[in-house]
Amino acid sequence: MQKIAICGGSGGKFYSDALKKEADVYITGDISYHTAHDMQANGLTVIDPGHNIEAVCIKQFIEKMEEWKKEEEWDVELLPSTVNTNPFQFR
Repeated sequence: MQKIAICGGSGGKFYSDALKKEADVYITGDISYHTAHDMQANGLTVIDPGHNIEAVCIKQFIEKMEEWKKEEEWDVELLPSTVNTNPFQFR
């Protein structure tokens, strides 16, 4: 793997751009069934982590933002959300 294309949100309609840039892997969300088949037929490996993926990395993200805040002397308070908006619950 040499080149990764990333598109935040629902990026199915942009997969042709990943192909044009010769990406080995395309990471995006909300890929529809037929678009996934089109991507596969075109030889593009796709990772669709789904919604709420930020929940697994929010701690690290806030730590990095705190570093930038200190370096750039931002006068802001960082408040990570604790609201779970994921409609799917696995039990």
